[in-house]
Amino acid sequence: MNAYDVYKIYLTVKAHMNTMKFDLKKIASTKCSVEAFNKRNDGYMFKKIGERLNNSDEVRQYFIANFLKDPKFWIGNDGWDAYFRMLGRLASLDRTIAEDLDNILELIASRGISFDDLIRYVPGKHPGLMRLFLSEIISPEAASMLFMGLRLDKMWDNSPLIQDHIYIQMKMKLIKYGLLLDVNKMMLACQPQIIALVSTKPLHEAKTEVQLSIREPSRISPEGRIEDFTH
Repeated sequence: MNAYDVYKIYLTVKAHMNTMKFDLKKIASTKCSVEAFNKRNDGYMFKKIGERLNNSDEVRQYFIANFLKDPKFWIGNDGWDAYFRMLGRLASLDRTIAEDLDNILELIASRGISFDDLIRYVPGKHPGLMRLFLSEIISPEAASMLFMGLRLDKMWDNSPLIQDHIYIQMKMKLIKYGLLLDVNKMMLACQPQIIALVSTKPLHEAKTEVQLSIREPSRISPEGRIEDFTH
């Protein structure tokens, strides 16, 4: 692909991932002129991406992966790791989702809490499930599926989280990525695990803020395992 075509896809994906009203599935591309593109100093970077990838679908996936990772993604950054990681997750999507749901169920069982505890807003804290999303211990595919499929925004939007910029950014990311996935199909594929998850009950009556001591994302190492994550 030539650099200009790559640039148009870049603008379209950027608009989708960062603008609630823009839908990549409904709008093929954004408007931009060749003249405007030729005035950029980074045109060769778009050319390099076009030379490495085979078609527009691959270019689109490349930018989706990188704007998912960083809404302010700059074309000069090395985006190949994010791209190949996303391809790996999507290639075994059912297994990715199943493992994430098993990890959440394991967390709930180990802490003696319920799913309601995990999604409940406690003043001064992000809900436990939200912290799982932010920490990237749960894949963005599973996070988008749960957020959209269970309509967690309806609960969290009616709490002080609606004024929390971290929540607002996360909500944008999960919804915009979720629109590019088949969330209904994903929910149906793992229906037994979803039912088991939302049906969990606490083992004993204890305050959520005591039982749920999940660390903030900034304190979690990239290689952290679920048992390290919960104590």
